Amino acid sequence: MTRRYWNINLEEIIEAGDHFGQGTRKFNQKMSPNISAKRKLIHITNLTRTARFYRSL
Repeated sequence: MTRRYWNINLEEIIEAGDHFGQGTRKFNQKMSPNISAKRKLIHITNLTRTARFYRSL
């Protein structure tokens, strides 16, 4: 498997809308460390952890 290096910053993640997670009804307990807030029945993803994950791929 080849390793890819992603050059992604937080502004690109926000523009893509990647910080909006699934609805609160479809909550998976394993995702709780990656959720930073809840707003209008939607979980908001922690962007710093998401960017760090993309860079590690």
